[in-house]
Amino acid sequence: MRQINWPEPRSNEPVSPFSHGIPNRPIRIAFHTSSFHQGTEEEQRAIQVLRELARPPDIEAIDTAPGSLALLEIRQQTPGATTIPITVTNRSNRKTMSSIRNAESLYESLLLQVKQRHTESVNREEGYQDFLVARAIHHLEFDILLTLSPFILLNRDNSLLECANPRRPLETLKIVGLLLRARGMYIFEAAQNYFLVRDRGEIYREFLKHKLPETWRIGSACAGVKTHRRPDTGEIAESILVCCKHALHARDEIGVQFYIPQSTNSRDAIMYHFRYLTLLLTNVFDAQGRVVPRKYGIDRPAEEHRAFSDLMTLLKKIRNSIHGALWPTITYEKAAENEESFVKVPITHQNDLWEAAQRLGSPDRWGLLRFSDSILLLEPYTYAVNLVDECFRQIDAISASMDVPRDDYSFPEQHGKVLHEVAIEEFVRQRVALLG
Repeated sequence: MRQINWPEPRSNEPVSPFSHGIPNRPIRIAFHTSSFHQGTEEEQRAIQVLRELARPPDIEAIDTAPGSLALLEIRQQTPGATTIPITVTNRSNRKTMSSIRNAESLYESLLLQVKQRHTESVNREEGYQDFLVARAIHHLEFDILLTLSPFILLNRDNSLLECANPRRPLETLKIVGLLLRARGMYIFEAAQNYFLVRDRGEIYREFLKHKLPETWRIGSACAGVKTHRRPDTGEIAESILVCCKHALHARDEIGVQFYIPQSTNSRDAIMYHFRYLTLLLTNVFDAQGRVVPRKYGIDRPAEEHRAFSDLMTLLKKIRNSIHGALWPTITYEKAAENEESFVKVPITHQNDLWEAAQRLGSPDRWGLLRFSDSILLLEPYTYAVNLVDECFRQIDAISASMDVPRDDYSFPEQHGKVLHEVAIEEFVRQRVALLG
């Protein structure tokens, strides 16, 4: 079974998807509750949201502690036995049985393999108990082990733990968020037995309010503007939000293709959405350049502004390829690992992309891999995720620079709403923000 991961710096976490793509079956998540006391406030909120979402038909969940989910129990090893029994009991009292084989010898092998600094602060017995949880999840064939165990997370690139696919709460939420958007909706339990359903379009709308608060407010204000000189100002402002919404959709479609077994067809689909994404984001900056001076009399950020200039390099080099030489896709596969798809960057653009990525984080963060002076590969999903995030930051910074009184723009749809409805919207918005 191939793992599913949200794009991370590649030197730390190799990206490997499900062996059969995004599944129609429920996603299988194990909650390692005994480790959760070590989480931050944001991680605790993420765990809460995952518990709210952990219901059929989307998620099959088990827990290492008694509660509302099916219970995973790791029993004591019988003297002389080579296996440790494990049992999963659901709310109907139905049980699933399995076992962990050669646990003690595998644990000793793990300790010999991992770096000393990754074990020196961990109690040996506590580390062993966490190790048993990871091995149990592996034997039960769950997709994700949701954990905050330092021992597991520090050593999760080791094969004896990697097979359980350990993820932190926020990582897990992003994975679940992509999969649920691909299926078309989220179902939130706002109160006991009170469920809220949000489809894909509504989810993207909430994303925009969270990721682009200034742009959303300006768009709301411009929607009613009819100037004497240019009456289309409102339409242009609205098109900015629509393009941003479509950019989120394109990013997710790249993710959907990224997680299926790679082939010529999957690479063609990835590039279709990848190039469309760059067109959409370029159109947003162009539209802002038309709206901002027209209504507010200010200019776009100067090209000499290094961060903005670097972002334009990372965006427009690819966008301009639509009218130039093709950037070919290739497959890359290490021994005993899964096939991955990459874009081969033309040699004339390699230095520009590499240097811009260095200044905006790191080439690793952007999914750039250099194999020689003449070979630079780009992993399109990691690149797309970062491109959307960075472009949205700049887009909203441009909107925030507009010198306009706050009273001139607000969320018009909130006028006249009762407090209960506003509270429900805020409840959903907070959860969507974590999921995207």
